[in-house]
Amino acid sequence: RMKNYLWLFILLGFSLVPILKEKEIFLTFDDGPISPYTMEIAKTLEENQARGTFFLVGEKVVYYGKFTKELAQKGHTIGNHSFSHESLAKKNIKEGIEDIIRAEIVLAEKIGYFTRIYRPPGGRISKEIEKALDSLGFKAVFWDINTLDFEGRSRFSLISQILLLGWDKSIVLMHSCPSTVKALPTLLKLLRLFNFKVKALPKEELEGKLPNHKSVSITPNQAMLLKTIGMSDFIRNGTFLLESAVSYLRNYEKFKVSLSTIRSLERKAHEPEEKAFWEKERMRTKLYIKQSILRRKLLEKLIANILSLPEKAY
Repeated sequence: RMKNYLWLFILLGFSLVPILKEKEIFLTFDDGPISPYTMEIAKTLEENQARGTFFLVGEKVVYYGKFTKELAQKGHTIGNHSFSHESLAKKNIKEGIEDIIRAEIVLAEKIGYFTRIYRPPGGRISKEIEKALDSLGFKAVFWDINTLDFEGRSRFSLISQILLLGWDKSIVLMHSCPSTVKALPTLLKLLRLFNFKVKALPKEELEGKLPNHKSVSITPNQAMLLKTIGMSDFIRNGTFLLESAVSYLRNYEKFKVSLSTIRSLERKAHEPEEKAFWEKERMRTKLYIKQSILRRKLLEKLIANILSLPEKAY
């Protein structure tokens, strides 16, 4: 029966294509990377000259870093789906921001930039956290077509819903799951038949440039935001000690000393097990240093966005 409906769509498509204007549609995929589903989704999109938007979970990116990098290199857009995939509706502001920041670090390590767009797990987020993230420069991306593909819906159900609703809606929520993998090849062919252009959402990098000031007068709201990202030590009586904060953020000497010590111990090691241990420590420390530097670069952008809020006063 499903095949009969699909043939009906196809025949109808052939009759309408000449009068249909090209329509953009954005397929977005949450919860990845999940093997093998995210990989198969990306491959199917590429085989059909289409690109998608992948909102990735930081905790999973740690294990699929190479694939995450390839996704970005092949023209797909990468978004932040938090580190833990826990509801942002149940966290306080500090916890919610930290969950997004942790994901930003591991994503930037793989794709080479800080992505501005994020999607809260399950689409749920408290107004306080959403407002705070907006102040930091992040942009929430939701959807207007929810396929509920994770419920194991049939190909016909998924495809027909997108085709019927896609004329006046554009952002489709899907997931890295078996239902989507099965439906996607046919869906892409039918979308092309109906003159839809499947595109990735525009890549948006998190921006933010620090002002050239030693200190900045701040409002209570700005002070609260600075505290949530760990800058409490640089707040004095309604003033943010910007020069001191930047100096602290850019001080990498202790990292260099730590790595130098480990390298020295590795060279002095004689036994194979001892050498292997220090080699492992060196790699672990290098990763920690890289992530720490990324975190500090991100904090500079977040500070810049906080200080540029409309109510700021220098």
